Amino acid sequence: MIFKEISLADAVEFIVDNRGKTVPVEDKGFPLIATNCVSNENMYPVFNNVRYVSDEIYDNWFRSHPLPDDILLTNKGSKNGAICLVPDPVTFCIAQDMVALRAKKETVYPRYLFAVLRSSLVQSRIKELNVDSVIPHFKKTDFNKLFFPLPDYEKQIVIGDSYFDFCFKIELNRQTNQTLEQIAQAIFKSWFIDFEPVKAKIAAKQALETDQGLAKNSKKEGGWVSTNPSETDKEHPEVTRAAMCAISGKTLEELDQLDAETQQQLKTTAALFPDTLVDSELGEIPEGWEEKAIEDIVERLKPKKRYTKKLVSQYGKIPVYEQGASILLGYHNEEPGFIASPDEPMFIFGDHTCVTHLSCSPFDISQNVVPLKGRNYPTIWVYYAVQNKQEFQEYRRHWSEFIIKDVVLPSYDLTKVFSDLVTSLYKQKEHLVNQNSKLESIRDTLLPKLLSGELALDEVG
Repeated sequence: MIFKEISLADAVEFIVDNRGKTVPVEDKGFPLIATNCVSNENMYPVFNNVRYVSDEIYDNWFRSHPLPDDILLTNKGSKNGAICLVPDPVTFCIAQDMVALRAKKETVYPRYLFAVLRSSLVQSRIKELNVDSVIPHFKKTDFNKLFFPLPDYEKQIVIGDSYFDFCFKIELNRQTNQTLEQIAQAIFKSWFIDFEPVKAKIAAKQALETDQGLAKNSKKEGGWVSTNPSETDKEHPEVTRAAMCAISGKTLEELDQLDAETQQQLKTTAALFPDTLVDSELGEIPEGWEEKAIEDIVERLKPKKRYTKKLVSQYGKIPVYEQGASILLGYHNEEPGFIASPDEPMFIFGDHTCVTHLSCSPFDISQNVVPLKGRNYPTIWVYYAVQNKQEFQEYRRHWSEFIIKDVVLPSYDLTKVFSDLVTSLYKQKEHLVNQNSKLESIRDTLLPKLLSGELALDEVG
């Protein structure tokens, strides 16, 4: 079945199209998104390097603002033709190089418009209408030249809702993965950057010293030691419990509600943290920890093959990683060069993009990417240790500058506890990544068949 077609100009009732000049921005205020925030991979815009506008600019400078369920279309630049939905509530405003489209709901089902604009058919037609090969530009005046299939409204609803449901599930999985990553980052920061368990022990000992008059005649820098032999051999229970609270993020009352096994695990972990901070070239660090150059804790791996864009496809079994914000170059179905797993994960470094991805499953790489694993320390801990070198990540320097940076190295046992904990999070993450890959493949296979009439709508389920 061949559907009739309609132009984009006839399919929309309103276009949010602001001035082609740069909007005045502020250090804070209401978020202003740019074209880099819009992509065909995400259901809604992502906040990448957003700027802000004042209330006055928001109210008076813009001609209009997007509404929920409008469709964002980038119409200038390297990401020309990228499509996203506007969420509810709307948490951003838009300026130049993109528009927001409001469908004529009596003619075009909004979710169908979202789906069809993302189809390979319409995406290729957008590229054909570009007026500049250097800086692609799809002009609003050419919206009447962009045509797409228009089935009857009932079919639009089935197609639009089906595509939306796939995207929504994929988006939920991505959000879950972001949460899992935030948890891992928070644990690392608490333990190895802010030294919260160590500081909790110090504070608890100082409180005991004040309340009970202990250890005034035998102090350590940043902490204390009792002169009572029976107390020097074993840490005071309240000090241990303070560290357990810092590790778990729970109050003393909540700690008491945990089962015996969990409490014992927390107690064992708490024992791995010292109770003193000492001076170092990197500032105060826990006693017994040391400074090490990154080159001492990473092992560089040699790739058997490097893949280019021509050697990968949109779908496949083995992901290929590149340097850059997107990281994923594509997929292939050959034997993988790197057999990463939860037990032996690996990560990658890219010049100018730094440490960008940890993998617990097989992968390959493109040019200018360095595959790495931990040397003498668990790879997952090493990954977070080098990734958290903020001054390096900010300036995005080269491999030779990267490996000479220093990190604070705790005991091996503590890095192992962290790695075991975070590995379980990564197993969940990679399961969802694999699920998303399958969902995207099904969604993007179904859509062209539905638009062409090759697949009957009653086959969608």
